[in-house]
Amino acid sequence: MVRTRILGALKAFVVLSVLGGGAWAFYCYLHESEHWYVQTIRIEGLSRLDEWTILRQARVTTEDNLLFLDEQAVAERVMALPYVRQCVVRREFPDTVSIWIEEREPVATLLHHNRAFAIDVEGVAVEELPLSRTRRFPGPFITELPDVDIVEAGQHIESESLTDALGVLHAFNSIALAEHVTIAELAARNRNDIRMYCEELPFEIRWGRGDYDLQARRLEVLWEYKDRSLDFEQYCDLRFGRDIAAR
Repeated sequence: MVRTRILGALKAFVVLSVLGGGAWAFYCYLHESEHWYVQTIRIEGLSRLDEWTILRQARVTTEDNLLFLDEQAVAERVMALPYVRQCVVRREFPDTVSIWIEEREPVATLLHHNRAFAIDVEGVAVEELPLSRTRRFPGPFITELPDVDIVEAGQHIESESLTDALGVLHAFNSIALAEHVTIAELAARNRNDIRMYCEELPFEIRWGRGDYDLQARRLEVLWEYKDRSLDFEQYCDLRFGRDIAAR
C-alpha cells in the first residue's frame, strides 16, 4: 500500500514537472517570438503636441512584446504630460499599439508673480509662457489671485477665485454679447469680486457670489434692452440679483 502511494506521488510529480516545463517553454516562446513584437505605433488626437513627444513619454518601442505590454502603465506615463487630459492605450494584435490622446485646451492666461501660464477650463497650468510684448496669449488674462502661492506647469491650481473666474468666463462666452466684445482681463480679487475688462468697453463688469449663468443672462437682457449698446462710464455690477447697479 505504501509502495503504491509513493509510486502515485512520483507519477504526479513527473506529470506536474512536465506540464510546468511545457508551460515555461511556451511562456519563453511567447516572450521571445518576433511574431508578437510591436511593429506599428499609431497615435491619434494630437493638435499641439507632436508624435515624438508622445513616443518618448510612452516608452514603447519595437523591442516590446505586445502580449506583455502594460496598457495602463503606458497611459499613465503619457498622462504625466501637462497638455494631456486623457490617454487610452490599446493593443491591436498581432503587432500594433494604438494611443489615443485628448489634449487640454488653453482658455486663458494666468499672470502670477511676473510669470504667465496657459490654463484650461479645469484650472490646470498646461504650459509656462515667456512674457513678451509680441506674443499672443490664449484667452483673457486672469490676475490678482489672492489664494495661490506657487504655480508650475502641470499643476492643478487649487483656488476658489480661479474657479469662479473660469466660471465667469464660461458664462459670458455663452451669451451673444461675447461675439461683439473681447475680454482682456479678469481680475479675480476674491469669489465675491471678479472684475471683467473688455477691449471695446470703457467700464468694468463686476461679477461674484456665484450663479454666473444667471448673471450673464441678465447682462444680455440689459444689452438687448439698450439696443445692444452699453453706455456706462465706470462699472456695471451684476452681483445684486435682479437689480443691476451701473454708473
